[in-house]
Amino acid sequence: MEINELVVRAKDGDVGALEILIERLAPIRRAVCARFPALSSEDLDQDLVVLLIDSLGEYVDERSNFSWFIKQRSQFYALDLAKKRKRELEMSYSVSDDEVYVWEGISDGVMVEDVFEELQWSRELVRAIGMLDSVERYVIYFYYYRGKTLREIGEDLGRSASWVSKVKSKGVRKLKNSEKLKV
Repeated sequence: MEINELVVRAKDGDVGALEILIERLAPIRRAVCARFPALSSEDLDQDLVVLLIDSLGEYVDERSNFSWFIKQRSQFYALDLAKKRKRELEMSYSVSDDEVYVWEGISDGVMVEDVFEELQWSRELVRAIGMLDSVERYVIYFYYYRGKTLREIGEDLGRSASWVSKVKSKGVRKLKNSEKLKV
């Protein structure tokens, strides 16, 4: 039986034809899995079987070759998945601003005195933050250093995000006006 005949029968609900179709198109799935070794071949193969089943509903021209159609869809699916995984990996290896500063300092030959000056400024910042109210310190610490959202901080404190925003703004304003940070 031809592939396109199996497609027509599988669309009509013939489970046996669907099983035969999945088996006959296995070489296409294996070839796609081999082209993308960074992806788990077992997971990708299962995803491609699901894609094949979904593609039955979208395939409309029974006169054209279903094998070519599913091969193209499978390759594009795997390519999209590989790009998504690459972006996720890039995000997991992202570098913080402090790490970039240190790296740029080393590569540009920054003098040790400049590094100590930066550390001195950091100590002054810590002292200035110490002058804030405990709630302002808490909000600034969790917002800027722990990366929590205003809503999350508000939930921790039992307050609204707008209240937390006002406290943060007040604390930042105090830091900007602090004599400890005047240059």
